[in-house]
Amino acid sequence: MIDEQALKIPKMLFEAIVGVGGLGTGAAFRLDEGQQLPINGVRSGCFVDHWVPSRLHIVMHVLKVLMGASFRAVPVGKVGEDTLGKQLLELLDESDMRLRNVTVEPGTETFSRFNVIFPDGQTLTLQTGKSASSLVDTDYMQRVEVEFANFAADAIVLTMPDVPLEARFAALEFATKYHSFRVAVFNEDEISQAIAGQFLQHIDLIVLTIQEAAALVGGKQEGQDGHAIAKAAVWKIRHFNKEMYVAITAGHLGSWVWNGDELIYECGWTVPVGNPVGAKEAFLGGMLAAICANLPLDQSLCFGNLVSAAVASTHEVVPRHFGRQLLQEIAGSTTRSLNSAIWDLLAGSSLSQGPATDDIPDTVMDEPDLSTLNSE
Repeated sequence: MIDEQALKIPKMLFEAIVGVGGLGTGAAFRLDEGQQLPINGVRSGCFVDHWVPSRLHIVMHVLKVLMGASFRAVPVGKVGEDTLGKQLLELLDESDMRLRNVTVEPGTETFSRFNVIFPDGQTLTLQTGKSASSLVDTDYMQRVEVEFANFAADAIVLTMPDVPLEARFAALEFATKYHSFRVAVFNEDEISQAIAGQFLQHIDLIVLTIQEAAALVGGKQEGQDGHAIAKAAVWKIRHFNKEMYVAITAGHLGSWVWNGDELIYECGWTVPVGNPVGAKEAFLGGMLAAICANLPLDQSLCFGNLVSAAVASTHEVVPRHFGRQLLQEIAGSTTRSLNSAIWDLLAGSSLSQGPATDDIPDTVMDEPDLSTLNSE
């Protein structure tokens, strides 16, 4: 069943993904038009989805569907000894993920979040601070090091929020040791801490939202020029690691990627939004799928935008009918031109040229004027 909607790629750049991050569930609630969220009072709305997977789960599910049965998805983490944990393990198993490194932590609850969707499309997320996921530590990572060794250079290692930074750093160190392709995502409130530490020396691709990029450079996203924020964020990151790729998404407003040579912008897709929750994670899943299929980074960025729009256009965080056919429908519903390589990918053709993971040119980038970014 899983191969029906997969991209048909004879030769993948990577054969597996090992993901470290929060494993849990939640719900999404949309406020009615004209409603806000006061401190006191009652507001009307409706549940968009009663079962919202964690961010790591969404990325890995999207990537697994697009890459097919031969691609191995290996989550690493913990679930609680509760009904939600049991249901989550069943759902991960249905998604054909390898569960040998997902353990049940006795006496704990599974990580959970609640997403409130405002009429303008913005979201507020409430989540548990203490859960099984918060107990993933460096000792636990040491016990699963063999998984990183087994896949080595054939794997993407992805670290995402909702487990402690120390455990994610350990995962990136293993990825460095075994020559995996290292991808990292951080929350807005932890990005500065990650920069201050040694994280950036162990990352090949960092993926940020425009809000996280603004927080990184000490400004705010509202009312600011997106390109100026993206340029400032890239310049700051390159101060710590000149060899890192940087992807920044602003949803329907588009996205940017630093490919080691230049900062490239790709406009977003305008689609009727059914449920914006999970669109950012779908962007990352789509971008990684394109990288696995040997697309260069600018085209991978465009493909990530397409996948994000496809997921946002549905009323489910993980659409049951998600896959190549839905992407073809979204891409075919507009007069927007797409690179022939992306059309070939949607049609199942093989590709030959992709993003190099070494020998990145030491490009000189002019320092941006950070005074133009409003930090008030």
